[in-house]
Amino acid sequence: MGDALAPPPRSSFARYWTAAAISSLGSAVTAVAVPVLVVQLLGATPFEVGVVNAAQFVPYALLGLTAGVYTDRWRRKPVLVWASIGRALSWARSRSCG
Repeated sequence: MGDALAPPPRSSFARYWTAAAISSLGSAVTAVAVPVLVVQLLGATPFEVGVVNAAQFVPYALLGLTAGVYTDRWRRKPVLVWASIGRALSWARSRSCG
């Protein structure tokens, strides 16, 4: 009976799924919040909101292929960890500037 009350072991997949869900939630909140903030704080027109949304994808277009070549040659786990740390730091830095 004591074994029935023990918590299930945490698998690597469960940790990965939890981290991916949190990351996706943050991305979704950002996708909604950025246009709202641009309109409220800057009084942007619909065209300007579109430009801001399009500008979010410029780094992918400029750096995507080069970064992909290098990351395919490195171990995946450290790349994912450092990418998440970089995203968190850049988000925190953008919050401290405003």
